[in-house]
Amino acid sequence: MKTQYRKLVKFRTSISVLFILFGAITLAASLGGLKLLGFSEQAEGLGSWYGGIGAGLLGAGAALFVKNRLLLKDEEKLKKSEILEYDERNLYLRDKTMVITGYLLIAGLYVSMMILGFANPFAAQILLMVLGSYLVGMCGVYAFLKRRV
Repeated sequence: MKTQYRKLVKFRTSISVLFILFGAITLAASLGGLKLLGFSEQAEGLGSWYGGIGAGLLGAGAALFVKNRLLLKDEEKLKKSEILEYDERNLYLRDKTMVITGYLLIAGLYVSMMILGFANPFAAQILLMVLGSYLVGMCGVYAFLKRRV
């Protein structure tokens, strides 16, 4: 019998494959693919940055893939993982963590925008757009969840 949690772990395994794919593409682009694609010398200077992001995504995707595949093979570990995942205390901690980090992100973006506005107004405008997008997204998710719950 398939449980909902087993389906969730299979979905997470699929997502980890996407991480591996995007990581490999980003890593390949950093190792010379940017030049082949016709990007400027300025983009070439970011090769190590793209390489780090690609390697990180590739490694994280591979680790998550292996973890989830091993979890699916061991019924006892799967059951323990499901209990931990849906434990009320862990759910509360996860919710609190998301709320607090969200407010810290809002505050950090706002302070950075205000300080950066003196040195580089364009960068401050970009941060303002990111902040606005985050707040609009947050309101949209809240409205969606309010209707569903």
